[in-house]
Amino acid sequence: MLELEKDIKPVSEQVGYVPPYEVIGTWRRDLEKDLIYIDESFANILGLEYKGNKESYPLETFFNHIHPDDLDKSKELWDAATVDSSEYETEYRVISGMEFKWVLAKVHTEYGSNEKPISFFGVVVDITQRKKDEESLNMFKTFSDYANDALFLLRENGSIAYCNEVAIQEL
Repeated sequence: MLELEKDIKPVSEQVGYVPPYEVIGTWRRDLEKDLIYIDESFANILGLEYKGNKESYPLETFFNHIHPDDLDKSKELWDAATVDSSEYETEYRVISGMEFKWVLAKVHTEYGSNEKPISFFGVVVDITQRKKDEESLNMFKTFSDYANDALFLLRENGSIAYCNEVAIQEL
């Protein structure tokens, strides 16, 4: 049987590589005790004091750090995975101190000897910068779509990466 309170290895040991531009954290949820064990990276993402890899947090501590607009969806996914042992991937915002961070979570179900789910294991990636970049790109596209002038975005080699509708009509 899986020992839930075992050490959670640093994520770099688990996946072999950690991209320098994103923080990756791991966690494990004990379904019987409704406790969550998190690694130091995930504690940092949430803005929690890291207690060590054998210390647990009540599940509500985790839910208290999920953005209110994303909380119901997150709880629904957890509840559904408990019932049908599904794996899932989702994006949601977490409250970290005085700011919000976006994370991408991938969740895997672990089974005991009786083939019933005993825990969930998850990996979270801080995608805050990606979300900011997407928002900036969307703002740029909106601005350029309504511009009266031709706008071009060029790559370093001089090729066109993007141009608005006015630019297309002028070409």
